[in-house]
Amino acid sequence: MTTHLLQIVLGPVQEFIAQARRTRDLWYGSHLLSEVSRAAARSLAQTPGVSLIFPALDVNIPEDKAELAPCPAPFRNTGGEKTPPLAVANIILAEITGADDAAVRALAESARSDVQLYWKEGLAGRVRESCANLLASGIGPVWNEQIDTFLEFAAAWTEVNEQTEGYKGARDRLAEAIAARKNLRDFEPWQHDRVGAPKSSLDGARVSVLKEKEERPPGLVRKYRLGENEQLDAVGLVKRAGGETDESGQSNDLQFVPIVNVALASWMQKAEQTHGVQFRAVEAALRKDFPGWPRVTRGIACGRGLFGFDASVFLRSRWWPECKELRIWEPSALHNEKNETKRQVLEAQWRKDVENWCLSVVGPKRAGSAPPLILDLMSEPYPYVACLAADGDGMGSAIDGLKTAEEHRKFSRELARFAQEARKIVESEKCLGSLVYSGGDDVLAFLPVATALRCADALRKAFEEIMANALPAAAQKPTLSVGIGVGHVMESMSDLLDLGRRAEKLAKGGHLKNELRRNALAVIVDKRSGGTREWRRQWLKNSGQENPVQRLLADQKLLDDRLSSRKVYQIADIVRRLPAPAGGAGDASDGFARVLLAEVGRTLARTDSGAGGLALTDVGLDELETASDYAAKRSRVLDWVNRMLIARTFAESGPKVRAGRTDVEAAA
Repeated sequence: MTTHLLQIVLGPVQEFIAQARRTRDLWYGSHLLSEVSRAAARSLAQTPGVSLIFPALDVNIPEDKAELAPCPAPFRNTGGEKTPPLAVANIILAEITGADDAAVRALAESARSDVQLYWKEGLAGRVRESCANLLASGIGPVWNEQIDTFLEFAAAWTEVNEQTEGYKGARDRLAEAIAARKNLRDFEPWQHDRVGAPKSSLDGARVSVLKEKEERPPGLVRKYRLGENEQLDAVGLVKRAGGETDESGQSNDLQFVPIVNVALASWMQKAEQTHGVQFRAVEAALRKDFPGWPRVTRGIACGRGLFGFDASVFLRSRWWPECKELRIWEPSALHNEKNETKRQVLEAQWRKDVENWCLSVVGPKRAGSAPPLILDLMSEPYPYVACLAADGDGMGSAIDGLKTAEEHRKFSRELARFAQEARKIVESEKCLGSLVYSGGDDVLAFLPVATALRCADALRKAFEEIMANALPAAAQKPTLSVGIGVGHVMESMSDLLDLGRRAEKLAKGGHLKNELRRNALAVIVDKRSGGTREWRRQWLKNSGQENPVQRLLADQKLLDDRLSSRKVYQIADIVRRLPAPAGGAGDASDGFARVLLAEVGRTLARTDSGAGGLALTDVGLDELETASDYAAKRSRVLDWVNRMLIARTFAESGPKVRAGRTDVEAAA
């Protein structure tokens, strides 16, 4: 019986997901692509003679059939319990028996039509209807063209000749055909445009479909957090407003947890544990006095159970900007006041009212005032967030080693299991993160800085365990490279994503010798003061290396207990004052090597702030004495400085209770 392999690839992927100004844009961008991929898989799976390989779902199995059903919302209601849908990657692979070439072609064309229909009517159509009052008049042709031209769909198929090449050979030819097709681009000029209208704020590629800002309904502006001068094209509006659970337009349960809530999650968890009365008092005051303050209703560990509102209220620098954007407590006279001087007076009073309220509810109070508020009892939250990006190493080689469709299905099922485990790990009470995407071996998430390292290690362990079951015992097992980018919570979403992706690329180590590549953790810290620092190390021991997470955790403890940051900066200054290596061994280089070793040792041995002296072995610099020459010694000291200052960032991120305050005082 004739057997064909059919592969479908959908796009765009990374660049589309990264085009985001709100966390909701980011979440729904990845969810949307998973949904259209699910539509393609669903279209194929419903045809007799078709067996899905990737994803490995079967319509004859009730659980798999349920996973193939549409899920525009982030959760499925299964027996009253909300469960996230299986993320479907943008590559669909299917085995087709008993069909000729023309029938397979018709199947691919049918899948393309089904995907386009679901995208246009099932996803984009609902947004167009619910956001009709935001759309400019006569926008129909522009909207339709932008929606119709968005999706990229490529398909290739081939017959499997078991006598010659077998399954693997057929799949290799498919990959070549898809790669060749993706190198061809369709460039068609826009047929419909809005002359003089602004472009989308997300990417500047498509013209905005929104009304002028003065004409936009305030309720929808607040609901979708539209900035005063923000513009969205049709696709951008679908990202911002897509995924409603019902026709009433209520989207609270769909809200991707605000990035500030993720960043402050470990701080809020500590605040509730130590000073729960004062912490919950803030939530109660927001509910009573700030009805327009954004609510968080996503039911994950860093979501509504931890704090039911946007956590910007705990950052003093965000009080006024948030209230101004949301027009909370805006004086009615301000909206219609034309005189600029009077407007400034009204706005100044508005700002003063907001800040006085926040000071009276959140704190800190003036010295001696009682009872204390939460910012009197806790240190101010650390305003940085971690973007974690992880990707499997050697996945192509692993797949190339699969000889049959059944082996590939087993591998596919195990990858799906890792995606589910990744969600559990990231969104657990231990990690307090929010998953953006987990499909196969690819993970993208935001986490509090304080939990990011342990989350990375947990993901690595889960991936190794699952890969051990996914492949034959003799096969080379894929590993996981993880990048953690740490940036300020108010940086743009694209900048935070870029940090995470850069860290992932650094972890892959493409610039290094082959034996030092991949299977690594990399951290990039971009501080608003202090510049950018990078550090990378492989996970398993290699040439004497150790687990990088344990190394950084040990460094944090050292900085807390015995080593001052001042000494780290002094050693960095020593390196800065010494010359760069000349490029060859010689008397001068040997002399500088001795000077460097002596100066670093002397700085560590000196007592500081009541703490005793330290040796090279105490701080993880024992390799310095065995380094071959000045260049190697200098490189290791610089690596140590970067590592310690990055560890300092993680140490600073931990939530702290202010000294001198007790639980008894807090309850007074």
